[in-house]
Amino acid sequence: MGKRGSCSFNLAEFRQIQKKPHIELRANDGSACKLMIWQDPRRVTLAHANCEARCSPGIYEEAWPVMFEPGSGACAQTR
Repeated sequence: MGKRGSCSFNLAEFRQIQKKPHIELRANDGSACKLMIWQDPRRVTLAHANCEARCSPGIYEEAWPVMFEPGSGACAQTR
């Protein structure tokens, strides 16, 4: 998404509602916004659903899941 916009999630505004098969967090504000987290040895994947209000206007449709390196937190290599 780069300079076109971003989505922002504050962990304190969510509560964990599921542990398996993936971690799921739901927003405390009563909205349907949820975060889903998967981890395998190569990467941690963060996806979201129904979270338009937490994104820059017009960017939500382009906000795909994000993958991170488990050890460093850097963006994961997809190759």
